[in-house]
Amino acid sequence: NESREFVRTSTDVIEEHKTLLWMLGTVSSALAGWAVYTARRLHYEKIEGHMTKIHEKISGIEKAEREQEQFLGRQATLGLTPLNMVLVLGPAVLSSFMVGYLAGRTQG
Repeated sequence: NESREFVRTSTDVIEEHKTLLWMLGTVSSALAGWAVYTARRLHYEKIEGHMTKIHEKISGIEKAEREQEQFLGRQATLGLTPLNMVLVLGPAVLSSFMVGYLAGRTQG
C-alpha cells in the first residue's frame, strides 16, 4: 500500500509540474552544451597558442640554418676553393722539398 501511494503521489506531482520539469531539463541541457562548447573553445585556443610557439621556434631554426648556410657559402668562396688550395699548397710543398734537398746535400 505504501509503495502504491508513493507511486501515485509521484505520478501526480510529475503530471502537475510536467511543463516546469520539461523547461528545467531543456535549460540544463542547453547549459551543458554551452559548457562543453566553452571548454572545447578554450582547449583549442590553448592548442593554437602552443602551435604558434612551435611554429615560431621552427621558423627561428630555419632562419638560423639559412644564415649559417649563407655564411658557410661565403666562407667557401672566400678562401677554400680548389684553386686557392693549389696556390697555397704548391709553393709550400715545393719549398719543403727544396729545404729537404738542400739539407740532404749539405749534410751528406
